[in-house]
Amino acid sequence: MKKLLTGLILIYSVFVFAGKDERDFQSATGEPAVKKAEKSFKDTCGGALKITVPWDKLNLNQMKSVRDTAEAISGGVAAYCTNEGNKKAMKALTSIVFTEKGTSSFSFKNGVGTIAAEANSYIPFDSITKEVDK
Repeated sequence: MKKLLTGLILIYSVFVFAGKDERDFQSATGEPAVKKAEKSFKDTCGGALKITVPWDKLNLNQMKSVRDTAEAISGGVAAYCTNEGNKKAMKALTSIVFTEKGTSSFSFKNGVGTIAAEANSYIPFDSITKEVDK
């Protein structure tokens, strides 16, 4: 009985502490990058952008992909939204949803961009603009 109880406690402790690196990355790096991307998009392109990330379903490498894509958005909007035509086109993008499955890609339909958060890869901002501004 003691061995069983000890085993259960050990297994429980592994699950309780699993994911600390992911939680730390999410709060310290991932979420701030996403918020900055949303703000940069609104300030530069003039439209509100909501980025949805399933943080609890992503591993650390996928979270880094989200961060890198968010940073690409933050850095890309200033160069792209320089005239009214580009701003108008980008206002069609109202939200981006990250998914935990699939290969690194961006698709756009009815105002929603979908990105698969593939480990060790990200979506450059020009890939987003090519789909949105056709």
